[in-house]
Amino acid sequence: MDSRPGQYACSQSGSCALAGAAAFFAGIPGAVVVINGQLWCYFYAKRHTERQSTVAGEQILCSQVDGTAIIYGTEEQLMKTLLHVKTSLKPELVAIINSCAVSLIGDDTAGIASQAALGCPVVCVDSSGLSGGFAAGYREAAKAYFNHIPMLAPEEIKRHTINLIGGTVGYYNAAADFDELHRMLTLGGCKLIAAPGAGSSVEAIAGLRQAELNVVLHHELGEQLAQELYKLYGIPYVTLLPPFGLQGTLAWSEAIIGALASKPASWQLLQQEISGLESEIHRTLLDIQRLWGNMWFDQIVVAAPESIALAVAKAVRYELADTRRLAVIVQGNSSWQTPIAGIETLISSNSTCQVQAELACLQGGLLLGSSNETASVQQLGIKKMVRQNIALPVLDEVIITPSPLMGITGMRCLTERLWNKYIRLQELLD
Repeated sequence: MDSRPGQYACSQSGSCALAGAAAFFAGIPGAVVVINGQLWCYFYAKRHTERQSTVAGEQILCSQVDGTAIIYGTEEQLMKTLLHVKTSLKPELVAIINSCAVSLIGDDTAGIASQAALGCPVVCVDSSGLSGGFAAGYREAAKAYFNHIPMLAPEEIKRHTINLIGGTVGYYNAAADFDELHRMLTLGGCKLIAAPGAGSSVEAIAGLRQAELNVVLHHELGEQLAQELYKLYGIPYVTLLPPFGLQGTLAWSEAIIGALASKPASWQLLQQEISGLESEIHRTLLDIQRLWGNMWFDQIVVAAPESIALAVAKAVRYELADTRRLAVIVQGNSSWQTPIAGIETLISSNSTCQVQAELACLQGGLLLGSSNETASVQQLGIKKMVRQNIALPVLDEVIITPSPLMGITGMRCLTERLWNKYIRLQELLD
């Protein structure tokens, strides 16, 4: 048996719905998440969030139910945990998420929470692994939140203001990417009102109705919520692929501007920064391209949540590298309606045989994915290839310095990383 660390740690193609629900609430500062279930479920959800945000990981607790509670009810263990939350943590919001087993017995978690008299809003969610993957759990948690927490009626709709819908601390490199998007929007003259599940407080989220526009960042997480907010409050929305690459960033920014009632006066500053980086990258790569040629990989495989996978694949194909074949593996089932030219194969991570067939062709290629795909490639014995993490789980990388992959700064980082990996691959192939 192969004893390398992490070789068998990543056995699933994606995270369960409980992890997605926990990630939504963990992305709200001041919220406490109580996993009403076994310790395994707790550690699974906690690990998924704390690798991206230590603070978010500290917000997650567990009722530690046992076999007896699964049969006779979880009231005793859940009440004990809620009283600890009440006396020691003083949260602004408590979210109770039932695990698979607890969801089956039908405990009245809202009633138990009411008896605990927590003194803050409580949202209860049945979002176990039986109900789907990460995205399904996130959507269910977001729906429950907006069903239970009232939004404030705005005195006026403020010009050039937006909400980012469908953001999460549960995606790879999420905090650095979010900071870059916030920076770009501010530079371009837009004010961010709220980003539910991605760092905004309960108070900030309550004021989202004053925004002029909702921008869906990850459609698999946020499009349904944006549709619901439009029905409830009339907030218009745009659904866009995340801004990877300079062309992707420019298209993202122009789509937002086109949906606003008027163009912010400073928006040209953002466009100037995009143009400036394009010229800088061209100058920087001239000598490298003379020595190593254009970046080329025999096969490129991109594997990630759908919004990330499609946006990265588009940036790689049209801005970063040439390839004989580009395959995209999306976590779960595809829901994006607009075809993207240049992608030869688009498959679901649930199609195990097809996924293995694509990974088996990576000799001399590039993998943009997670440690799941890396482990599969190692088991296939493919050594002469290079890889870049763009999705969770990640067990073979330490990031301390913020390094976004989205937006303008993200293009710097992505260009640098892929070129260095390409040069390394040429050395391996020689």
